[in-house]
Amino acid sequence: MTEAPRHFRLGLLGAGAAARGVLPALLDTGMVSMSFVADPAHAGERLAGQAVLADAPTPLVADFYILAVREPELPQLAANLAHQLKAEGRTSCVVLQLSASSPLEALRPLLACGVRAGLLHPLQTFPADAPPPEQIPFWALGGHEDLRTLLAPLMGRLADEWMWLEAKDQIPYHLSAVMASNFLPAMLSICGQLWPGSPEQAWRALRPILQQTLHNLEQAPPERAASGPAARGDLATLALHRAWLEERHPDLAPVYERLSGEISWLRTRREEALLHPAPGGEA
Repeated sequence: MTEAPRHFRLGLLGAGAAARGVLPALLDTGMVSMSFVADPAHAGERLAGQAVLADAPTPLVADFYILAVREPELPQLAANLAHQLKAEGRTSCVVLQLSASSPLEALRPLLACGVRAGLLHPLQTFPADAPPPEQIPFWALGGHEDLRTLLAPLMGRLADEWMWLEAKDQIPYHLSAVMASNFLPAMLSICGQLWPGSPEQAWRALRPILQQTLHNLEQAPPERAASGPAARGDLATLALHRAWLEERHPDLAPVYERLSGEISWLRTRREEALLHPAPGGEA
């Protein structure tokens, strides 16, 4: 007989942008129900149909806790929560941080008293002044080894694809996400500084080509979606760009060189795939 998936009572500590995006996804699984939300910065607001409390209630009436606070606040919150859970005899619970940038070492006080603590990371962006995203297609889970089995049914309902994140892989995982998402606005800001007109005009002019590039990436992997002088091996244009940058913006020349080199490598990969297609794959 198949065991029914466990149901969790959720205590959410922190009600910022990430928490507001993650909470609907958790509740939609049917495996999580709200117990309380506590956050001094959002006290009195309503979230998941109930008022956000200034402080966590005592005793804690939850068995699944999400820590959705800023990274500098996490170690102290983990230490305080460990002390409270131990005093109440509730160390059999699950405690997960949402931050992928904070080392799991911050949860050491919780792990030391027997709490199954770890990381639950939604691979999505949560701007503070914008509505949360409607979908979170990919998640990562890591930390206490028991979580891999205990939360597998929940992870399967959160998304079609998720990964178990070892401690050694946390930094490259987060770094990849940062470079793919957070660097894009910075790159567009640089483009606005190079553009011969106003930055506002640059954004209006460049937005369609950006959208087309994203569309291309939805249809094909990077080596097939890449375009431009480096992708076609146009060495003369690359040399003109480098010379202009070295004269006008020497700080950007190494950035251009590195990214163009990556596109050239993608071109090589594409050419090799055309010459030696994988069995059963596309030419």
